[in-house]
Amino acid sequence: MRSRVFFLLLLTPSLYGAPPAETVVVFPFENLSGRPELNWISESFAEVLQSRLSSATPYALSREERRSGFGLLGLPPGSGLTLASLFKVAQVVEADWAVTGAFEWNGDTISARLQLINMNMPRITTILREEGKLDDLLGLQSRLAWSLLRNLDPTFGMERGDFVRSFPPVRLDAFESLIYGLLANDWDVQVRFFTKAFQLDPHERRSAFELGRLYLEDKKYAPSLEWLKKLEPENQRYLEATFLKGINHYRMDEFEKAEAMFRRLVERLDSPEVHNNLGVLEAGKGNHTEAIEHLVAAYRLNPDDADLNFNLALLLWKSSQFDQAARYVRECLRLRGDDSEAQRLQSRIVARQMARAESQADPGEAEDAAQNPAGNTLRPETELEARIAVEYNPRPFRRPEEELFPSRAVSAEGSASEAAARY
Repeated sequence: MRSRVFFLLLLTPSLYGAPPAETVVVFPFENLSGRPELNWISESFAEVLQSRLSSATPYALSREERRSGFGLLGLPPGSGLTLASLFKVAQVVEADWAVTGAFEWNGDTISARLQLINMNMPRITTILREEGKLDDLLGLQSRLAWSLLRNLDPTFGMERGDFVRSFPPVRLDAFESLIYGLLANDWDVQVRFFTKAFQLDPHERRSAFELGRLYLEDKKYAPSLEWLKKLEPENQRYLEATFLKGINHYRMDEFEKAEAMFRRLVERLDSPEVHNNLGVLEAGKGNHTEAIEHLVAAYRLNPDDADLNFNLALLLWKSSQFDQAARYVRECLRLRGDDSEAQRLQSRIVARQMARAESQADPGEAEDAAQNPAGNTLRPETELEARIAVEYNPRPFRRPEEELFPSRAVSAEGSASEAAARY
């Protein structure tokens, strides 16, 4: 069964309901060095701090979630904005804490200053400082992340040295290329920078994930799979990579492999997208009962997704449960009124309801109503397709802290692959 794929890679918090009770948004640091060639370091602070906090408490908003706040306010997403503007962005994304900062470079040493802002009673509560050599930028940022974690989560008892060593050393030039790739807007430029980052340091796995995502977005499924396969189970983005691998297999008509990926995920986490995709795959095999069970599970997790409502309506219609199908197709059209497929499906559902109501009066007229309810020729049933989810909420895919730091004291002796898997 083929399906239409919707690429929506900019995720906003409103798509998935209210954020958790405690969230933190990290903004790019301001470059006070007077050296524009160091502007990439501004974004690197936000990227590393968010990454280091991503599996801890409170929840650190992703880069995409942060950028959505800038977009909603019509502000450029980089550094250099006033504290008032950053405060407005933090309000829009409903963060409980905001992290801002700045850095200087004297030609030898980088000095960084971090400000932690309590958004619930707006004031700067903590100022943290770190300094170090440019070639130890990631180490400096990891130390700053540790201090920030200790302020945000007093129960975080891991020693600073163990925390810093738990993240792999990455070549500075590879890290710089990664950040340039994240900052780029052009697909070809992003691919070039991410590929360069991986070539410079094959242990740097974030670039492999981004390349897999980009090739999937461009419908180049085979190369996307090859890049995503480079992420090991220990990697923070391994579960997300598994989801995207499942999408690739689906689009290549490798349905059994796609199902294996999604079934592996559904054992680990509750995600509406995973349940939806399993439902679509079961529907493709004609297992409508199991398909509906997965779609109902997805709906309970995210009832405001138009595609989930469409899929439920379609499968219920195919199962002759017309009244329930009518409910979900109405909800789909409420959420997305210009959905032409949903409009056609609604016409068919109404036709079947009319036919059922009139069947006792005149079976012949009822059949005509089902085929042509308003004098229009309906398109074949097979042209209404179930929809597979490509966009996803990254939060359920975050690796829990206890998996990344089983004892909160990670040995510095781990293998290269174990270390490299974590960034």
